[in-house]
Amino acid sequence: MKKSNDPLTIMNEIVIPAIREVGDKYEHREIYLPQVIAAAEATTIALKILKPMFSAKDSEKGKILVATVYGDVHDIGKNLVKALLESHGFDIVDLGKNVKSDRIIEALSGEKFFAVGLSALMTTTLPAMERTVLLIHREFPELPVIIGGAAVCEEFAQKIDANYAKDAVNAAKIADRLCLFLSSNFPVSSRRDSNK
Repeated sequence: MKKSNDPLTIMNEIVIPAIREVGDKYEHREIYLPQVIAAAEATTIALKILKPMFSAKDSEKGKILVATVYGDVHDIGKNLVKALLESHGFDIVDLGKNVKSDRIIEALSGEKFFAVGLSALMTTTLPAMERTVLLIHREFPELPVIIGGAAVCEEFAQKIDANYAKDAVNAAKIADRLCLFLSSNFPVSSRRDSNK
């Protein structure tokens, strides 16, 4: 990289617009899932190169915890969401699959998070997702929750007061909107204590 090229400028004017364009093309069915995965992987590699060059202020977009809920051993969709969120500049803590609600609450208690992303592919695990979201709302009432997966629908998300992501691209867009809303309404210093 040339010394004259600012890493934050490259991130905001090249990398992020590129992955957003990929997301738009996917929503309009101009490209398909393999192209989205390839673009997310390429963007993640670019971010690994750029992030060490950021100042602490530049890289502070937010940390998101992701997990597949208890009883569900599928994580392909969750992994794609993770890759896209990372490509949008978020720091991701991935608890994996088949994760109990108490482990999620414990993880949220130990670090500062901007949002939580939960996935469920099997309809039999929706009660576990509902319990987990209710626990998060009880313990961290200001913390946004994004849910998705084949078993999830808009009606279910509204019932449990969560943000519904119809796919990984949509999840990244929701996270971006939440980040913009929170950053414009709450200073960074107050967001640091949002899940305490």
